[in-house]
Amino acid sequence: MTLQHNIGQHFIIGFDGPALTPEFRRLVGQYKAGNVILFKENLQSAAQAKALCGDIKALILEETGLPPFIAIDQEGGRVSRLPADMTNIAGAADLAADGVAAIVEAAALTAAELRRIGVNFNLAPVLDVNSNPANPVIGARSFGAEPELVADLGAAAVAAWERTGILCCGKHFPGHGDTSVDSHLELPCVDKTRAELEAVELPPFRRAIARGIPALMSAHILFPQLEPRRVPATMSKIIITGLLREELGFKGLVLSDAMEMNAIKQYYGAPRGCIEAIRAGVDIVLVCHDAALMEASLAAVAETYTNGGFDSAAFDASTERITQYKRKYA
Repeated sequence: MTLQHNIGQHFIIGFDGPALTPEFRRLVGQYKAGNVILFKENLQSAAQAKALCGDIKALILEETGLPPFIAIDQEGGRVSRLPADMTNIAGAADLAADGVAAIVEAAALTAAELRRIGVNFNLAPVLDVNSNPANPVIGARSFGAEPELVADLGAAAVAAWERTGILCCGKHFPGHGDTSVDSHLELPCVDKTRAELEAVELPPFRRAIARGIPALMSAHILFPQLEPRRVPATMSKIIITGLLREELGFKGLVLSDAMEMNAIKQYYGAPRGCIEAIRAGVDIVLVCHDAALMEASLAAVAETYTNGGFDSAAFDASTERITQYKRKYA
């Protein structure tokens, strides 16, 4: 593959509406963007969704030589994307109230629905501990407020998803549960010591890693007692490579949260955020809604690579990791 083909594998992009847009086709053709995320606005019915996923696969396979990850945030509850003629499950808090059997059944049911339309990557489960009652963004998306409970139920969800053959992705590392600010709107800060994080935020991620979770998503949150620079976890090599990869031993895919969220866009800019995230050890960055930012980010990463701004060995290892997971799941 060419350099641009390799760079395109490190992006998940999106488009507006129920059909492929000319702008999306151009970004795939010119920049070789290799992966897609779907939202509720893209999906009108099961039949339309299946046809759309077929169109996505055909286009990306033709332009990049590899099948795409087709991702979706199908957590259940208030974060549900599937159309009305498909099955949307309850959210994590409601499933937790019914125990492990409900979590296992929900994963199997959701996976069957995703497979039915051609989606191969679900950005769930949420592994955040809902420890802050004022949290505006996690809440009932979490299995609960107790670290061990979330760790137990998160591990059960990972095991259930593993049996389905659909990629799952735990989020939001190293933890979004103790914020009073929504990272879609602002840049949160969790000013906790490592010991405090070990007690609350990290146990579910440790357990999920031990259970073999294939992918984790980073949080756009400042952790000043882990990372002395004023950059969020997504852009921190100390957190992504040092803590997640080296200390916790995670070998799977690392995804960023969406780089258009204000926590990144407002403070760093999406293109710089994508560059710094990849430098930090993130495998795949998400730029989901703004075609101009998608293009600027793809071009900025290509220019940075060409100018020697990445560790080429680490970048190539990341590309190989992506292709290995595609061979298994896509």
